[in-house]
Amino acid sequence: MKDRVFPRVAIALGLLVVVGLMFAAPAFAQGDAGPNAPQVVIRGFAYVFPNQSSGSVVIFDGPAIVAGRVNGSVVAFHGLVTVAGTVSGNVVSISDRVVILPGAHVTGDVRSRDAATVSPRAQVDGVVGGIDYSGVHDAVRVGRFIWWLGVTISTLVLGLLVLLAPGAADSTVRTAGDRTGASVGWGFILFFGLPILAVLLMVIVVTLPLGLALLAAFGLILLLGYTNSIWLLGRLIVRAPANRYLAFLAGLGIFRLVALLPVAGGSVWTLAAIFGLGAAAVAAWSARGGGQGDRMALAASGAELIGPELTPTSPIPPPPVDTNPAPTPPVDTTPAPPAAPTPPEAPAPASPDATPPDPGEPPAAQ
Repeated sequence: MKDRVFPRVAIALGLLVVVGLMFAAPAFAQGDAGPNAPQVVIRGFAYVFPNQSSGSVVIFDGPAIVAGRVNGSVVAFHGLVTVAGTVSGNVVSISDRVVILPGAHVTGDVRSRDAATVSPRAQVDGVVGGIDYSGVHDAVRVGRFIWWLGVTISTLVLGLLVLLAPGAADSTVRTAGDRTGASVGWGFILFFGLPILAVLLMVIVVTLPLGLALLAAFGLILLLGYTNSIWLLGRLIVRAPANRYLAFLAGLGIFRLVALLPVAGGSVWTLAAIFGLGAAAVAAWSARGGGQGDRMALAASGAELIGPELTPTSPIPPPPVDTNPAPTPPVDTTPAPPAAPTPPEAPAPASPDATPPDPGEPPAAQ
């Protein structure tokens, strides 16, 4: 078994290393690629050698050094930009600063988050200044609202689908109340365990599709846990036998208002997803026996399951009286025969030691 698994693991690790090197390695301008070939670097560094030309340079994570000529712009999202050659365009550093060395020439603007350093012997034809993030902030706010609206609608639809199985929904409510600690514990186990399991499945080549599917479905699983927590909070506010859909809408309104808060919204979403996921898992595990234990507990406590709701009733009534009793045997009315007379008892013989009575004394009373 080990002889078959080891080559698969080695191949998978080798592929991961090759992909990592492809993304992490710097992209260099090649002379035979032409003077306008752009450079796009995910992570590492971008470098234009002296006496070489390149097209526009874009780097996402790492520094950029221009010692030759760039026929375009230089943009670094997270890193320092140093220009010692010529850039026929703009030079931008989104999260760092720009350094223009002596002898450098920039035909466009120089913009950076931190103040740029421009040598007096360098030439910048455009404007040197900061970056206006007002448009970015507006886009972030609009995108955040669109995301909030999408999650709200998705949760509403998923919650209505969950409530189509009222027995399972009510079982989750009882489980969350009776086994709160187990729900929290299993929620954390599943929250951290499912991604780890997905990664382990992806290491083995045969189970790679299963690991990718599990990792892709992890978001939907968390959304299901979040929906369960909405239902639990709603049922805590709008108790049975009130309408369950009204209870779900009450919980949905509270959770989605909290989600509008900048920091607390994400934290509450995560904790709610963990607890709801654990409660659903414990309820599903407890329902393996068909729910007979719950029905026996309800009967012992004097409660009755009417449809999907639990309605308390009066104490358990006494067992019904049998209206068809078993027939009793007939009574014999024939008089019994008279008993035979008992013969008189013979007097006991006198003892030889007894003294004869005195004839002058009266007889003793019998």
